[in-house]
Amino acid sequence: MKKQINIVLVGFGRHSMRTYWSFLELLQDHSSFSVIALVDLISSKEIINEFISKSPIKPETIIFLENNDRKSYLHAMAKLDVLHAQKGVDKLIIATEPRAHSEYLEWALSHNIETLVEKPVTAFVDLNRNLDNAKRIEQYVTEVATKDVDEKVSVQTQRRYCAAYAFAYSYVKKFIKEFKVPISFLSVHQEDGLWNSINEFLTEEAHPYKYGYGKLMHSGYHYIDLFCWFADLNKLANEEKWADELNLTTEIFRPIDLANQLRSFSGLEHSYSQGEIDSPQTLGEIDCYNSLQFKKGNLTVLTGRIDMMQNSVSARAHFSDTYAGKHQSGACKYEETSIYIGPLLKLKVFTVGERGENALEYHFKVEVQRNVAVVGGKELEVVDFKPECVTVHNSTRRWTPNQVARFRLFDAFLSGRENISKVKSHLVSNRLLSYMYQNITASQNGEVPYSKILL
Repeated sequence: MKKQINIVLVGFGRHSMRTYWSFLELLQDHSSFSVIALVDLISSKEIINEFISKSPIKPETIIFLENNDRKSYLHAMAKLDVLHAQKGVDKLIIATEPRAHSEYLEWALSHNIETLVEKPVTAFVDLNRNLDNAKRIEQYVTEVATKDVDEKVSVQTQRRYCAAYAFAYSYVKKFIKEFKVPISFLSVHQEDGLWNSINEFLTEEAHPYKYGYGKLMHSGYHYIDLFCWFADLNKLANEEKWADELNLTTEIFRPIDLANQLRSFSGLEHSYSQGEIDSPQTLGEIDCYNSLQFKKGNLTVLTGRIDMMQNSVSARAHFSDTYAGKHQSGACKYEETSIYIGPLLKLKVFTVGERGENALEYHFKVEVQRNVAVVGGKELEVVDFKPECVTVHNSTRRWTPNQVARFRLFDAFLSGRENISKVKSHLVSNRLLSYMYQNITASQNGEVPYSKILL
């Protein structure tokens, strides 16, 4: 008989955690587990109680914290210490606002508990203005990876498990190993179509801007990670250290820029006011655009782009008094990753939206173009990864490729199987993220941004 897995979930009020809960409901008849505690802010109490009342899974304990109260947090951690001593916590899932990730990660590491943390690994306030905090991103994740000697910490970056990206990764990996030619150009472009009012920028907690960070600490982390995940394949072409220098430029678009952009737009019931146009410049970034060039010696190896946009076409038509979250507020997503291996290969992964029975469903396509005269194979190949009807333990669910990928990583974590998203594999992603914020900080403070980075 399998040992029961004791689980603690932190941050249940957030959408991502309720997704995990739906996975647990799916697995409950085929896995032996118990949710021994939920931990969240008292402001989420109503959402949590309503959700739990309709679920077949009931937590043994719910621990509520007073908002932003240190004493309340310490009291909650003391309760977790007691629970761990009495029952043993086997799995910890962290999906709080990113600023709080580090507290729970430290607790998990000190007790050697297997942990799944939502991206990003952590965040610090005023990343767009405080150079020391921008540097702390890389420093902190390096410290976590160093402490995580038993590889207990995993990061939820589900695109590593997306069938389309996994296909592309395997294809490029095999190609580079065979022909010993590195990726020469790599571009990751993503759009959210997420349109917030200035009031939402000032108040929203689920995806906050008021703490001095934004897009990069929201969905942007996925695309930085995708870039680094693919770029690392270049070590297969010649040698492990395939680059020793990075030239990086970073530009952002802010809430104050959006207010200025729409200052004369009359299509809204309430247009942007002068007060909103003068909104705080301390708010986090909406868009972030990056140009990268990796060199070895004086020779260019890889040139790249990482463009992450929330200020893109949206289906939102009005601003209500209460923000329902990006999933209910007209977000229109698009992402595209292009990989070039010089004159030999081009591979593109992109999303396609199709109107289903109830909503717009996204699926992925992969296009592969080869120089068949030199490397053989098919000149053009298109592979379509549509929403899957997935059978999990005899229960059929229709999920998008992204939902399937999220489940696969979660299921691997819960069951104790090996996964490909351990925190040690995120060191380069967080180093790049750290340098992006150092560039943003320098620009915001009127200083010269970093451009040349020794690797």
